Amino acid sequence: MKIKAKYNFILTAIITGIIISIVFSVSATAGIRVEPSRYIIFTESGARITESIDVTNNSNETVDLVANFYDWDMDQDYNLETHELGTLDSSLDGYFRFNPRDFTLSPGETQTVRFTIDIPEDFESKERRGIIFVEHTEDHAHGETGTELVRQIGTTVYAIPEDLGYTMNILEEHIIKNEEGQIFGAFLTENTGDRHFRFDLEYTVINEEGKEVEQDEVDEKVLLPDMEKGVVFPLKNQLEPGEYQLNVEFTFPDTDEKLNETVDFTVGEN
Repeated sequence: MKIKAKYNFILTAIITGIIISIVFSVSATAGIRVEPSRYIIFTESGARITESIDVTNNSNETVDLVANFYDWDMDQDYNLETHELGTLDSSLDGYFRFNPRDFTLSPGETQTVRFTIDIPEDFESKERRGIIFVEHTEDHAHGETGTELVRQIGTTVYAIPEDLGYTMNILEEHIIKNEEGQIFGAFLTENTGDRHFRFDLEYTVINEEGKEVEQDEVDEKVLLPDMEKGVVFPLKNQLEPGEYQLNVEFTFPDTDEKLNETVDFTVGEN
């Protein structure tokens, strides 16, 4: 699949803030497994796409389940935040249907749930996305009253027009140190394109003698369209006073492009 990628670099001299990336997760129904956890579908106008998820009951009880579809984005802390279907501009509302939607699973049983996306001929050239939640409602009695607890496990779905590119900007890069003396690499990244992208990050630390003193990687990150997000990671080794260089390589799962950044820094006496 051809992907267009363009990289711009904007560096600022004053720290106006570091946005800390927070890993998000969805709550899971105990004993229920849904696979896969994500669909990224590249499509064209007028296409009909049919995919499926497998829902398995690993518990010892028979459960009644229902598949629902929601809009989603990320809040200011970059946690996944769901919305009623049709709320966001990125919604797949009106394009999406399940078969089946309601079903019952005995212990050890697996149900294949198919979903179809009908892309209109006038499909706007931007990414649309949603999240499938397989939901189970539990009743909890408290004396004469009771509550309902809805447990969910989800699969995210992206529908992306073919050849839709993205733009990654690096707005700031810094070395920061906390009160305990821990050193962090920090990069403020931005997506100004019309589709999300994912990236991995590997780094090395080189001392003033040119010797590698640390090498590690950071878990995969995601940037939605029109989002700024900070990538902050600790250097794990205790560094002696001296001059150092942090070399960072960004890679992207859907392209062979790589992005390399270098930050020089000094470690002083404690």
